[in-house]
This record gives sequence, structure tokens and C-alpha cells, in this order.
Amino acid sequence: MPHIPKHLLSTLALAASTLAVTSPWAQNAPYITGGIGRGEVRQIEGQEAGYNLHLTFSEGPNNAYVTNVVLRIADSSGRTVLALDDAGPLTNVKLPPGTYSVSTRYGSNEKTQKVAVPAGKPVELNLHYPQGPQAAGS
Repeated sequence: MPHIPKHLLSTLALAASTLAVTSPWAQNAPYITGGIGRGEVRQIEGQEAGYNLHLTFSEGPNNAYVTNVVLRIADSSGRTVLALDDAGPLTNVKLPPGTYSVSTRYGSNEKTQKVAVPAGKPVELNLHYPQGPQAAGS
């Protein structure tokens, strides 16, 4: 086996992981999720142009951002195109134009919503939950 320098191996590993996320054959559509703290919020908002579905997850009367949202997005044939077990509070996804079913679970609260993603125009989807699991026992 030929010797490959360490710096080249790390470059190849990074390229392979990038291809796995952006490949049309990958299980998950390209996405970015986060938004804890102002720095992350600015970073995600600064990258919105590359994604055509913008999801925001919040709860309660003050619309507090929430994390740990289980997210599933399925295309019109029912095929899962994105599956995350820890999404939010902001999640941006790049999808081909079409109709999708967005299913979420935050604590014991579940929501499913259809969304049409047109060509060339981003869609904003705000998913708001009642009092969350953290406050349910207080």
C-alpha cells in the first residue's frame, strides 16, 4: 500500500464527508441546523440563500427557540429525504421543487404539515409548540 501523507488524508476525508452530505444519492438532503447563541444565529441566517426551506422551532407564549426536535421530511412519494433527531432551533434544507410532508416531535408534541417548495423561492415554516417538555413537570 502506498504511503499517503497525513495532511492529504485529512483533506481526502473532508472531501468525502462533504460529498456524502451533498450527493443526490445521500439519505439526507443538504441542511444546516443550529442557532444556539447570537453567533450561530447570524451564521445560519448568513447561509440562508443556499437553502430553500427555512424551519424555525419555538415554544410557549414567548416564542422561545427550542432544540432537540425530531425532524422527518418526506417527498410526495413518502420517501424520507431528511431525518434528524436533534434539529433546531433553526434548520435550513435544500430540496428540489416539490411537495413535502414535514413531521416533527418536540417532547410529547407532534406536528405534521405539508409544504410546497417552488423553484427559485425559499419557503419559511415556523413550527410553534405549546408549553414544552421541560416545563410540563414544573
